[in-house]
Amino acid sequence: MAKLNWSKKYKYVFSYSNKKGTFWGYRYPYYNSLKHRKEASKRGFESERAANKALLKIQYDLETQNTSFIENKQLTIDEWIKVWIPYAQDNWSVSTKQNIESAIKFHISPLIGNQKLSSLNKITYKREFIDKLRQENKYTE
Repeated sequence: MAKLNWSKKYKYVFSYSNKKGTFWGYRYPYYNSLKHRKEASKRGFESERAANKALLKIQYDLETQNTSFIENKQLTIDEWIKVWIPYAQDNWSVSTKQNIESAIKFHISPLIGNQKLSSLNKITYKREFIDKLRQENKYTE
């Protein structure tokens, strides 16, 4: 890993060097809506000013509570479920709620609960969830 040289001009902005040259990035700590400490970071900027400009946009979005795109990058499926259930359960019957909570507890969380929501796609979903359920239950169509 390259050594980070923190900017004297802008807080949270750093430079680093690799084979292709010197680049800039930022690392900005914050607390999300679940009160967990998170860090918004991005690298690969051509200049110190460009990195700071991107950082200012992130800081503005955090201040105006427009954090959904930032949080969703790091949000796991289990964390998303904890946010989703309270909103959705008002429309469920008692038996539906029990079935969904059971499916989450015994199937979804153990298999893909730690997966980042942003990295979940059809191929990953099929490989990590559907195929493993089929093997576990010896299910055939």
